[in-house]
Amino acid sequence: MLSTESLEKIDAAINKVYQDASYQGNSNITSLYKLITNAYPIRLDEVENLSYYSANKFLARNIGLDIDLPEHTNHKLAGFLYAREYGGSLYGCILVEKKDPVVRRRFTAAHELGHYLLHLLPVLQQDKESTRLMSFTEGLSYFDGVDDKSSLPVGELATHSVTDVTTSIRMASIEQLELEANQFAANILMPEITCKNLVEDYQKRFFNPQPSLIRRLANEFLVSQEAMKWRLNSLGLIDFSQI
Repeated sequence: MLSTESLEKIDAAINKVYQDASYQGNSNITSLYKLITNAYPIRLDEVENLSYYSANKFLARNIGLDIDLPEHTNHKLAGFLYAREYGGSLYGCILVEKKDPVVRRRFTAAHELGHYLLHLLPVLQQDKESTRLMSFTEGLSYFDGVDDKSSLPVGELATHSVTDVTTSIRMASIEQLELEANQFAANILMPEITCKNLVEDYQKRFFNPQPSLIRRLANEFLVSQEAMKWRLNSLGLIDFSQI
């Protein structure tokens, strides 16, 4: 459960990205590519068989960077985020698994954008007087086992700098950072007011048991049914116990 402070921070970040991108959505499907590439110096690409190893090869080939890798370099990833401070700005690259369904690729990209805005830019702003170079990486995975109930991603966010320093990102728990990034993705892909309006509209016009409603709304927002169910439940619009 996120605090009121975290939820307000997420709302502020979403308002900022819409403003920075000069974006006014005219449909229920959020255009992530426009939001990401119009607003920030971030490259968004798809990579087949994404892993730490293939992400490193992509960065070396396309950006000329060779990054430090964790030990499990061949671990399959759904998403990868690399961001580096340069000249007072934070340049980034978001990679998603090319073979994943489009609904998963969209949530993955939104999750990584959430990290960039919520957790990485604030570190740069806090340390803007420092002369050290900072970089950040995250490998993002989904767990699709039989016991999985959310199909939401979990990542490993790491910070790197010339000198080790305590910052807000180091002090926060990984679980907290991942919850905030997932909430950001849910909010930006499935805005609260639109969710409420569509639920009200469908319930007036159709007989919609909850599973049918979830399928309809997942199609409206181009998200997975699991992500849609999680979002509606968090808004109090459905009850998991009745599904």
